Amino acid sequence: MTAEDEHVEKALGLDAGCVDAWAYMFQSRRDRDGEDKAIEAIEERSKGQANAAPWVALQGFFANKEETRERAIGYAEKAVAANDADPIALLCLSALYGQAGQLEKVVEILGKHEPKMANNVHLANNYFEALFQTGQLDKVTRLLNALAGSNNKEVKQFAIQRSQLVAQFLQQQQQRLAPRPRRRDRGRARAELAGRRGPLDGALAFVRSRPRRDAGGHRRGDGDRPRGPWRAREPRGRGGLPGSNLVARARP
Repeated sequence: MTAEDEHVEKALGLDAGCVDAWAYMFQSRRDRDGEDKAIEAIEERSKGQANAAPWVALQGFFANKEETRERAIGYAEKAVAANDADPIALLCLSALYGQAGQLEKVVEILGKHEPKMANNVHLANNYFEALFQTGQLDKVTRLLNALAGSNNKEVKQFAIQRSQLVAQFLQQQQQRLAPRPRRRDRGRARAELAGRRGPLDGALAFVRSRPRRDAGGHRRGDGDRPRGPWRAREPRGRGGLPGSNLVARARP
């Protein structure tokens, strides 16, 4: 047994749940004997223990790369199987499931541990995100109502902030789904307003009394025919995209 092995054994003898000690054991064995031998050493040392720490340590070496994430999920699942009451194991596995887009599995594993969330804001956050993103708003509401009564200030603040966000989201959804007035209804509204006098009636009467003019600025009466028809021309000597500066004039 090397000096490194002795230090690891001493640390694990003091606290078998020390994740750093298991991680150091794996790293030192891997550097000396290779990855497969290091994993065998972890499995042998943890045999018969209801201890999530060795598997939590292992998943950390494979969780940050896409190509090894499935291996990390496998080790995190072993951690939860060893001790599903360990909040660190639950956090690791739920985070890995979330990264893989397996939100229903996040809901499945964390739904059994809602009482722990009253004192663990990280578990509460992972569960909230999974419920919200899968559209389970009834469960979201029940969760936030329960967390709002927590004695943990961090958890309580989390519940208040997320409740406000959910309320804003629901308000936006209602506004999007609200039916727009039909044309017939708008016509009835205009007809109703047309029969009532208001502060603009005098101004409108003044505008109607003024003689109308055609596009050339010439006054005309009700019996005159408008000069036209209308056509569009492009201004000469001006840059820009074709049609971007179109102006209208009346034919003589």
